[in-house]
Amino acid sequence: MPELINASDVEAQLPPKKQRRFNQLRRKLQNETISERGYEELLSLWQEVERRNVEMLRALIELAKLRGVSVQDLMRQLGIGENTDVF
Repeated sequence: MPELINASDVEAQLPPKKQRRFNQLRRKLQNETISERGYEELLSLWQEVERRNVEMLRALIELAKLRGVSVQDLMRQLGIGENTDVF
């Protein structure tokens, strides 16, 4: 029997405070004003985003299988994917 999928499993975005920090550090990187410590923090947050994306994709694949639809169709049904600009 498949595991139940939590709604939080398909939420890949960072929590608001971390997302704000991520955005701030990204701007510093783009402006070439980021410190070494800031760059290391950005890489760490970027890794968290990637981990969350993998978890979200796994949950979407499982849910799509359960519903008998493609992942793309499922994402359209759930209204996700139109604005995936996390970065």
